[in-house]
Amino acid sequence: MQFVENYKVAKKCKSRSQVIALALDLLRFQELEKAYPEASTEINQDWELTIRYKR
Repeated sequence: MQFVENYKVAKKCKSRSQVIALALDLLRFQELEKAYPEASTEINQDWELTIRYKR
């Protein structure tokens, strides 16, 4: 908890809850960053056909 309190003071957060919320947002962002390259390697044949026929 000392880390959270120190971070709160250093970053001028209003509460420890705000520090936790910021940490969760960062974690969510990092997980999304990891997921995008994985998702870009997946190929959905139905989507590929749809895109081809619309051009």
